[in-house]
Amino acid sequence: MSLIADDCVYDASVGAGPGMQYLGKSEVRRGFVEMLDYDRDGDSEGHLVMIDGARALVLWTIRRRAPSGAITSVRGCDIFEVRDGLIRRKDAFRKSLS
Repeated sequence: MSLIADDCVYDASVGAGPGMQYLGKSEVRRGFVEMLDYDRDGDSEGHLVMIDGARALVLWTIRRRAPSGAITSVRGCDIFEVRDGLIRRKDAFRKSLS
């Protein structure tokens, strides 16, 4: 959280509608906790980090074992905007793959 700006906006990839929006550092912290809890049973793997000035892109995959034993995968990306060395915005996207 030391890298999060006080006025950060986090657009999550899970939650109501297209995903919950969290405004301000304390709400962003709550959003991160909720997201980590949502993905707690998966194994995550990072693929790529690209940085271009004040923007960064992170690609990732989470794999889970379904009750049937099948492995399911979710691919996603996070787009970050940085200002004065702090994350000002985190916009997350995911797609489920079977």
